Amino acid sequence: MREARLFGRDHTRYGFTAAVAEGRLAAALSAGGAPKTYDHTDPNEDAVGFAWGPDGALLVVADGHNGATASECIVSHLLDGPARSWVHGASLPDWRGSALDVLWEAHMAVRRASEESARPGSRTTVALALVRAAEARVRVAALGDSHAFAVEGEVPDLARPGESIRPRYWPGSESLTREQLDEKAVIAERDTRGLRALVLATDGLSEQHVGVSDPAAVVAEAAELAGEEAPELRPLVLARSLVGRAQDAHRENPSGDNVGIAVIWLDEPGWESP
Repeated sequence: MREARLFGRDHTRYGFTAAVAEGRLAAALSAGGAPKTYDHTDPNEDAVGFAWGPDGALLVVADGHNGATASECIVSHLLDGPARSWVHGASLPDWRGSALDVLWEAHMAVRRASEESARPGSRTTVALALVRAAEARVRVAALGDSHAFAVEGEVPDLARPGESIRPRYWPGSESLTREQLDEKAVIAERDTRGLRALVLATDGLSEQHVGVSDPAAVVAEAAELAGEEAPELRPLVLARSLVGRAQDAHRENPSGDNVGIAVIWLDEPGWESP
């Protein structure tokens, strides 16, 4: 398995973008286009990452609150743990059950990391997507207000049909119970037919009066433009373009925000590296 991750504490300059890409995968991260005007702990509390192996890829974005501890922890937990079996073809007959178990384990890992940190109380949103080539399936799990846009005709958000927006339902929250997680987590699954790309994004892209006014339309437009590039550049161009559009919105609106993007491009044949 190979993997890549970007942590907010390493990228705190406004207007700059950190990015990494390989094959059909890319991730980009920025502190935003302008400073935050609301209370916050760290300049950049988002984290993103991806992992890939012979059978698939896992993408993760996380938007930390009360510090970057929680977002860094959950991305590391998912890439260091479940990803290692998931991208090597481990059986997943019950995606909902598997995803809920993993989210609860990740929540407990975040709680431990937060309690051991100098500034306890950190929590985070999370959106993850597992794409398995042989099965032609996309599986999504999410808690919070991060997104999983399926780039096809109407660009639906696979991570937002649920009600897990309030912070008390996020990993790391002291009030989150297993029963609440089972009820509030968004667990989705579909085939890859018709999908051009899958885009995970934190709410620095979408937050009202901070990010872009129509995030789904912006994702669709950016994917269309990225599709004009050489195949090996499309994921990176798409990820960087979306961060750039968010930064532009931050400069035009009253406040900035951190933004993290993870992309997998799906409409190219084969599953080579990945």
